[in-house]
Amino acid sequence: MVVARDRLEVRPPASPLIAPQFDRERFALTPLLWPIAPMEGPFEVAGTSGEARGVEGAERFHAGIDVRADEGTLVSAVRDGVVASAMAVGGFGTLTESVRIGPVAYVHIRVGRSKSGEPFADARFAPVYDPDGTLVGMRVKRGARFTTGEIIGTVNGFNHVHLNVGWPGEELNPLAFRLVHFEDHVPPTIRSVRLQDDQGKALTERRRGRFVLPGRVQIIVDAWDTADGNKPGRRLGVYELGYQVLERDGTPALGFEEPRRTLRFDRVAADPASVRTVYAPGSGIPFYGRRRTRFLYIVTNTFRNGIASSGWWDTSLLAPGDYMLRIRAADISGNIATAKRDVPVTIPGPTSPAR
Repeated sequence: MVVARDRLEVRPPASPLIAPQFDRERFALTPLLWPIAPMEGPFEVAGTSGEARGVEGAERFHAGIDVRADEGTLVSAVRDGVVASAMAVGGFGTLTESVRIGPVAYVHIRVGRSKSGEPFADARFAPVYDPDGTLVGMRVKRGARFTTGEIIGTVNGFNHVHLNVGWPGEELNPLAFRLVHFEDHVPPTIRSVRLQDDQGKALTERRRGRFVLPGRVQIIVDAWDTADGNKPGRRLGVYELGYQVLERDGTPALGFEEPRRTLRFDRVAADPASVRTVYAPGSGIPFYGRRRTRFLYIVTNTFRNGIASSGWWDTSLLAPGDYMLRIRAADISGNIATAKRDVPVTIPGPTSPAR
């Protein structure tokens, strides 16, 4: 992985010691509001759930969405909630400062303080001072209740609010909860498709312009998404990916009557190591230099409902001949990439192995 823009790992405060199971259906009854005014939005979504973040050896999934906002912008509670932990505030004074109110966590904010660091005149917030009178911490009283729209802090120097929905380790994609006036009419972009054998060696041989694919194959897709309102050059993670194999006449090959929808970022994984099953090396958001954001998805592996597993496309299960490998890349609004999605391939027979 390349170095992520937010190099410090985001660790929102933990859920209560006895955390109730997150009631997704009940939470979904009401559309999700934006954490800044006007709460009906829309604003630029600068990061999506499931993106590869972190440094080499310490990779992780981005567990929510980033809402672009200037430093000092007031941040509001998006749902009614109760502070259930005395440790609801984390990372005081850092760029990853956060607070959890019910099942929603707000990250990259100055909790209970203005842009200048002045504590709010709100009894639910309890500033902590050292003997010299310097502000060194902020607590939110356990049992404090917040209603939708109440101010909970201000955006810090990261210039965005990160919003998590669900308890740590089981966060769900906030875009699945009908974020008000969020629109995405732009399909994902497929930059390239890379094919490897089961040892990780690139498959580059071609016959009549078709890649020769003997045995088990791994498919890696370089792709990204863009939503309405994104600034030029913004690259977001893709919501769903997969692949399908077609006959030369365009009909589905045997066993591929429907696309194999292998990767879906509806929730993140409790096991942070899963990110290396979903993404190939080189994925992430760079911090230095001119390298651009890249998401290299291993679409022959599987990631659904937060569970990752390794897999392959066993080409030996199809009859020898010519086929079309079609990549599926879709955003949460249902837009599907069509450009660069098709890769012509040939499966050699047992008497004519690839050379």
